[in-house]
Amino acid sequence: MATLPSPKVLREYYEGKGARLDDLALTYEHPNWYKKWFYRTRSSAVLESLDPRPEDRILDVGAGPG
Repeated sequence: MATLPSPKVLREYYEGKGARLDDLALTYEHPNWYKKWFYRTRSSAVLESLDPRPEDRILDVGAGPG
């Protein structure tokens, strides 16, 4: 049976990955025109449906990039 990595090992892995990888840029600046259009359109539709006021805050929990 495989052993799970320690919390320290996991933290180091994800901190290193976060420093090297810009998920938002990969999503919204994707070289494929359709994916770029799709992600921007979806983002706009979500914000429009929320209809936020300037003083509102939006919390995005667990949605991943995009």
